[in-house]
Amino acid sequence: MAAEIPGRASRLETLRYFKGTLLALAVVLGCSINSLAQTQRTIWPSTAVPATPDVGPDSAVELGVSFTADTNGFVTGIRFYRSPSNSGVHVGNLWTNTGVKLASATFTGETALGWQQVNFSTPVAISANSVYVASYHTTIGHYSANWNYFATAGVNNAPLHALASAAGTPDGRYAYGGNSTFPTGSHQAANYWVDVVFNPSGGTGSALQITTVQLPGGAVAGTYSATLSATGGSTPYTWSLLSGTLPNGLTLNASGSLSGTPSLAGSFPFTVQVKDAAGLSASANFSINVASPVPTIAITAPASGATVSGTISVSGTASDSVSISSVQVAVDGGSYSSASGTNNWTFSLNTAALSNGAHSLSAKTTDTAGISATSSAVSINVNNGTTAADCTLFASPSGNNANSGSSPSSPKTFTGAAAVTQPGSVVCLLAGTYNLGSTFYPPTSGSPSSWIVYKSYGNGTVNFVWTAGAIAQPMFKFGGGSFPSGPAYLEFRGLNLDGQNNALDGFFCQGDHHLRFIGNSINNTGGSGVGAINCDYLTSDHNLINHNGYLYGWTSAISYNNDQWFDNYSGFHNIVSNNIITGEFDGSSNHTDGNGIILDLGGNTPPALIINNVVYGNGGRCIQANVATNFWFVNNTCYKNNLDPSLGNAGSLTSQGSSNGYFINNITVAWHSNNPSYDQEGSNSNIQYFADLYIGSPNNFSYSDPSQFIQADPLFLNPPVYSPTALGQYATSLAPALLATGLTLLPLSPAYNRGIDPSTLPGVQANIVTDLKKYIYADINGKARPQGGRSDLGAYQH
Repeated sequence: MAAEIPGRASRLETLRYFKGTLLALAVVLGCSINSLAQTQRTIWPSTAVPATPDVGPDSAVELGVSFTADTNGFVTGIRFYRSPSNSGVHVGNLWTNTGVKLASATFTGETALGWQQVNFSTPVAISANSVYVASYHTTIGHYSANWNYFATAGVNNAPLHALASAAGTPDGRYAYGGNSTFPTGSHQAANYWVDVVFNPSGGTGSALQITTVQLPGGAVAGTYSATLSATGGSTPYTWSLLSGTLPNGLTLNASGSLSGTPSLAGSFPFTVQVKDAAGLSASANFSINVASPVPTIAITAPASGATVSGTISVSGTASDSVSISSVQVAVDGGSYSSASGTNNWTFSLNTAALSNGAHSLSAKTTDTAGISATSSAVSINVNNGTTAADCTLFASPSGNNANSGSSPSSPKTFTGAAAVTQPGSVVCLLAGTYNLGSTFYPPTSGSPSSWIVYKSYGNGTVNFVWTAGAIAQPMFKFGGGSFPSGPAYLEFRGLNLDGQNNALDGFFCQGDHHLRFIGNSINNTGGSGVGAINCDYLTSDHNLINHNGYLYGWTSAISYNNDQWFDNYSGFHNIVSNNIITGEFDGSSNHTDGNGIILDLGGNTPPALIINNVVYGNGGRCIQANVATNFWFVNNTCYKNNLDPSLGNAGSLTSQGSSNGYFINNITVAWHSNNPSYDQEGSNSNIQYFADLYIGSPNNFSYSDPSQFIQADPLFLNPPVYSPTALGQYATSLAPALLATGLTLLPLSPAYNRGIDPSTLPGVQANIVTDLKKYIYADINGKARPQGGRSDLGAYQH
């Protein structure tokens, strides 16, 4: 072209014109969405995929990344990688490194999986080489993560740089809360796959760009409305359809408004163009998916979480803009069976065909157009009872001692069945209420190889209710006082004891040995749930103990007092494992007890293991060794005990005048800062601590290796709520049966993988090591713990 214009001046003028034309063309192209990669920068490409796209459920949390830019420019938006289960509202935020919020925007039009982007209404100018934080807020977890991603290095994609985790600029940023808040926490130098959209424009901010990322879908015969948006350039903007086809029934006006009523289902791709007042343009590709109307269906009964038995009616509703043709119901995700009715439907379910425990129900409906929808799942708990198969004797509240007692149809009374027991007998108690008008003394002893077992038959709840009034006697008593005495080798399993706040104790041993109390519920005694004086070889396992000690007091939920040596075995004699304890109180004038668990007095007591217990909301301490020896407190969870201020400055996990004790892998959360987390009172010797976590109150002693204590919030999932100032909260503490997963650990808990393997400690006696291995490799729910170390702290393993 220049050759057709003679003269140097003309050629120079032509070159200026050509250069200006190219520059204008570059601006136009730079405004196009299809070439934004040339001007807009991100830390990660859109092809990047997390190692763990979904970490599972969590509480509402803000997740972020620290970054810098090499040049001045504008942050136009935030990106994050989404898993299909990471639903709900997401909000993107930009902060200074000191927590000043610079911009915020709510994500819209998200896809189920992959990178999501939201653009700020106004780009935010940032300065070169200054640290900023990009974050997003999610309400239900299921976020993406690469653990230790920023532990040793950042990510460099000039001009952007995600920073390696370091003091002052941590990565793995997070903050829990129902709304967006600056993420000050840092966990495992994680990459939560949060990104920033950056325009290195030198501070002009004038580039024209379409900021709408995605358009919502529509439905046939449904009203549709959406508005396209753009920034930069000079207003006013003019919008038009550049190519492709809008859904039938929709129009795009010059203001960028898409509206109408779709008349045909399908996917409609198209390209729109926006022009500014200077004639510069930008374009973007979109697609609108139009679906046929989807029916809705819901299960209205039974309620989610209900306990059911026998044949039940499952019912619900279904609706659609066209007619419903069928409704079906499935159990546990299995095959569907037809229900009766359509808009209001019912289904008969015989739960006897299901195992006891948790199950899920779902319903599916199909309309006359052939479109289906599935309801949200409803959880139920089936409790039809699993009847025991090893029974040798049967008892019933309505039994008759003239009966043989050899079958469920011919049961004896409880005392009548007990009277004919012999070593090896298994007394199965049929469901119902057994009133105790006096203390039950087992009449017969088992043998080391043939224990006598009293247990629930499994056809329903077995309740023992104290009716004798406040006569200072226990419900069940073992032994005659001196050691050893009384019938031994006895087990009580699956019974519910209600002391009516009058019985002295639930199970009380005085001078006996070889007794097991397993899977019982013990409530409302005036003293202890399981009490013992001068006994040996006791096991208290998987019991729920609540609201005891309000009349007589001066004891604890589980109290082993002055344990004796039945023999010289050097391993564990006495076990307290997997119990959940709350609501204990010392109702005596002494106000020294009301603890969850105590090893009380005795001097040279045989080895005892206290493991995997959950103790919360008690008036007294969590667990105490008082003038005891040879004890191991391992993987216990203590939460806000010491609710009775009359105990003074008593601690949570306490050693008082004791020796040769171990505190290992425990968690304690204090209610008040006056109550030490780990407490030593009096003269103690050879008390060792390993990997113990605490928060809320400091210890009251100095330890030779302070690194064995971890001061951090354990981050429980949904802990019971206690006022920081109200008195008497132990009396109304959440019952153990309602605790569920409340004191399990959230995914970001600092208690994850911090524990040691107690069996690997040096200098431990061989029989202790052997016995430890029987208990330490499973949590309170039977979930396996890793061998050799790196287990979670507390009673629950993730």
